[in-house]
Amino acid sequence: MFILAGVMATGFVACGDGGGNETPETDGEIVVAPETLDFIAGGETKTVDVTGKNWTATPSADWIEVVTSEGQITVTVGENELTEGREGSIEVKNAEDTKTIAVTQRAAVEPVDESLAVDPGELSFVAEGETLTVAVTSELEWGATTDDDWLTITEGDGSFEVTAAANELFEIRTASIVVSNGVESENKTITVSQEAAVDPYTDLRWAVQAFAMGDWNELGYEVVLQTAENITGDGYKIILRFFDGTPATEIIPISGTYNWKNGDLYVSYAIVEKYTGGVSGGEVQSSSCTMIFDKDGDTYTILIDGVLENSEEYHLRYVGAINFMAF
Repeated sequence: MFILAGVMATGFVACGDGGGNETPETDGEIVVAPETLDFIAGGETKTVDVTGKNWTATPSADWIEVVTSEGQITVTVGENELTEGREGSIEVKNAEDTKTIAVTQRAAVEPVDESLAVDPGELSFVAEGETLTVAVTSELEWGATTDDDWLTITEGDGSFEVTAAANELFEIRTASIVVSNGVESENKTITVSQEAAVDPYTDLRWAVQAFAMGDWNELGYEVVLQTAENITGDGYKIILRFFDGTPATEIIPISGTYNWKNGDLYVSYAIVEKYTGGVSGGEVQSSSCTMIFDKDGDTYTILIDGVLENSEEYHLRYVGAINFMAF
């Protein structure tokens, strides 16, 4: 009797243990999003969403910092001071699954050299005009400008050309060129100069005061101009006779008039002589000439261009006062 009851009790326990053989719950699959992380060189923080159970996150490098929370990984990457990019990963795993998050960080940007150099720093042009080249050294984009319209700039690769037009002035002219690469403190100013045009004219001096011609049928004046007060060496002497009325063309072909008083005063007689070795040394007269007159207040400007009988060209200029005195 007692033995049977014990057997029955034992069989009841065995039946209860049989219910414990059901399949236990597992960790299951892990899903991460995103699966790749790209960080800027300066460093930043990003997050990854994680679906799964009982997972852990482990970075492959010490420059990757991870902080886990429910369903999320916070990833922080510091500044990359290297001049090349770097790569790493984060392993997310549980007992049944493993996912790898790829991590990359861009290279540090190398410091840009902001310096600017030009060579040469000065340009000097001949009066006839020419083209010169300036070399430019800069890692940044640059440009060259000028405010002077007689200069033309043509930019190239690592240099630019500057073309100067012919200088028609009888004086040196100057200009400047500014080269800039966007960094104001690095701007370079190139100074530019150009030779004066060669003045073809020889200046005359007023040697003899103008006087009235009383032995002509009409009122006139004679003016003597020469390159020196006293012709003792080589030089020019010009005798001009001015008259009212129609200019004569019988002596030397002449062009040009100017206004005097209330009417026109014309050159009707002109002699151009070149002395060699003083007055006694001989002279050569002009065969033809062209004269241009201008008067501004009491100042006369006379330009005389011509050819001597020996085919030698001459260019003479007088600027000054002329007193037309009758006596």
